[in-house]
Amino acid sequence: MSNSGTDFKIPNPVETLRDMGSPAIGDSADKGLETGLLGGLLNTGISTTDLVIAVVVMLGLLGLMLLPRKAVITSLQAQFADYARAKSAGNSLYVLLVVLSFSVTIGLLGNLWTALQFIVPVAVISIVLLIVFIISFLGARASRVGR
Repeated sequence: MSNSGTDFKIPNPVETLRDMGSPAIGDSADKGLETGLLGGLLNTGISTTDLVIAVVVMLGLLGLMLLPRKAVITSLQAQFADYARAKSAGNSLYVLLVVLSFSVTIGLLGNLWTALQFIVPVAVISIVLLIVFIISFLGARASRVGR
């Protein structure tokens, strides 16, 4: 080695970050992010295996949700309802069920059932979609020919 008498010293990362003007690791900026409103939603720790399982479950549920849609359309057509309105009622039921199954899958995967930031939007969207389904279903029943 060299005989200069000075040893090579690795700088401390905390001091280096502080010198650059950015907050150091463990400073209050990191704690503010963790305790923020979305801290519970962002720090879930979802693995890739969980994501693959969730995608497979969602694809299966998307296929399963076609069965109630078809049943509603067939039932309304058997009652002599207009086909376009019966299809509209079936599609609105499909969207409602897909949103519910998606939210249940994400809620279970991320363990978000206690986070109000997740529950409130899901509840509002579900209620709105339920109202849309009820209105379209009643509209299809009202369009029956030859009552």
